[in-house]
Amino acid sequence: MHSTLRTLRDGLLVDYLKRTGHAYLFEDTSARQRSVINLAKKCGVDEDHYKQVNKLALQLFDSGKQCKLHKLKNYHRQFLKYAAVLHDIGIFLSYSNHHKHSYYLIKNAELVGFNQNEVAMLAATAYFHRKKTPKKSRPQMRSLSKKDRYAIKINSTFLRIAEALDRSHQGVVKNAHFSRDKNGMIYLNVNCDTDCQLELWRLNSHNKLFKKVFKKQFKVRIIDGKVKEPLMQPAGE
Repeated sequence: MHSTLRTLRDGLLVDYLKRTGHAYLFEDTSARQRSVINLAKKCGVDEDHYKQVNKLALQLFDSGKQCKLHKLKNYHRQFLKYAAVLHDIGIFLSYSNHHKHSYYLIKNAELVGFNQNEVAMLAATAYFHRKKTPKKSRPQMRSLSKKDRYAIKINSTFLRIAEALDRSHQGVVKNAHFSRDKNGMIYLNVNCDTDCQLELWRLNSHNKLFKKVFKKQFKVRIIDGKVKEPLMQPAGE
């Protein structure tokens, strides 16, 4: 009986999400994805915002891989997608230090389909989307392997940048991707069709973390936007 009710409930949830424009999160309608979306809904997060952050973060992951910034697998890409959905759920408790609350909620939510180590990875990625840098000495990282800590550093950096690119929660940045020129310089190409200065304001501070993680800095290039170059230079220039 309980199994039947859960199947019915999950089916209704999937149908609702598809009808409200969230089918992109249910490519295989896995138990993991259903569990993540269900938690996000319970916490009342801004759906348009996490949908935008999700899209941008995955664009950064994919283009970063093409630019040889990282060698993470699709497994880690999925964790970035889940973390993008859940990164702000801590606001349900309090906006102040909400990354800490997000970490706590994810760790204690009994997410379906995740083992203990995977929950720790997901929670840590959400935790490091703001403020503290993802060092191995942090309590959120100590139980994880070197490989997992590396993946969290990569994904949380992309998540921070994606979050900054929707700072206004207005979806003004249409696309964002990294590119590399023949000299090895990394560019963050941002496509916006209106003024996006607010979205770009914090990127300089994120460039510092970017350099720590990737040993390189990026320059911002605006595509089809009203902001004219040069917008900002990498930190220290």
